[in-house]
Amino acid sequence: MKIDLNCVSAFVHVAHMGSYREAAKAMRIPVSTLSNRVSRLEESLGTSLLDRNTRVVRLTDIGQEYLTNAAPALEALDSAAHIANEQSVEPTGQLRITLPNELGQLYLARIIERYRQLCPEVSVDCELSNRRIRLQQEGLDIAIRAGKLEDSSLICKPIGSAQQLLTCASPKYLATYGIPVAPTDLKSQACLMMTGAQTPSRWDYLIDDRVEAIEIDSAIRVNHYGILRELALVHQGIIRVPSFLVNSDINAGTLTQLLTDYSLPSTRFHVLFRQSGRLSPKIRRFLQAVEECLDLTSTAPV
Repeated sequence: MKIDLNCVSAFVHVAHMGSYREAAKAMRIPVSTLSNRVSRLEESLGTSLLDRNTRVVRLTDIGQEYLTNAAPALEALDSAAHIANEQSVEPTGQLRITLPNELGQLYLARIIERYRQLCPEVSVDCELSNRRIRLQQEGLDIAIRAGKLEDSSLICKPIGSAQQLLTCASPKYLATYGIPVAPTDLKSQACLMMTGAQTPSRWDYLIDDRVEAIEIDSAIRVNHYGILRELALVHQGIIRVPSFLVNSDINAGTLTQLLTDYSLPSTRFHVLFRQSGRLSPKIRRFLQAVEECLDLTSTAPV
């Protein structure tokens, strides 16, 4: 059985609009042409889809069942055609993105390299920042963020989970100053801390199923996690930094993870973007690049 999609579209328009005249107007064809297409569809199917014994357009039982299956199929075909058309047109313009400092330090170069392969005509404007952002007000297209999300107006795509902060130090430092076995032991250690944090003199740990803040006397303060990592690698003290920043060091044995029994639950990372109808090709391809290049569960290169 060969079905003309133009005939199916004519039937769906009539069923949805309840009028041959309105359906013909929407399809920009004469009413006679529309009526002919519906009749041809019924002939192909060997059954009546519309009850013509009434003044108003009314579906037969078979017509209702056919509409239930045909309408989504037409929408899917239309969407597929739209996507195919988008793929044939090279995206242009600018893409403005923001992501956390540490994540950008490790992954941004490879994400952009892959994205430029997918969208060579799109220029990329990147901001590395841990601050809260408002995409629309700041003219941003995409943000990568960790933790709880507050703006429900954005589309949110999970991209993975990671222990947000790990406590670690070099084996040489631990051999010299001892290994802390509980969070309170940190008070007698040389702790290297991040400036600009919400609680700059405290580190949070999970103790007896409760998050408790441990007051820390810092030996050194720096406003960059990457520098804290470098200081730990040269045996200056204990750090608490994002897991993806030190995964490779821990696996290589140059840093030792501490207080694993007190670690906080993993944090989910998301890609956020504004909803504006069908997803644009340049954003869809950026999501593809992120998916291909960002793996928070594996060892991140430094």
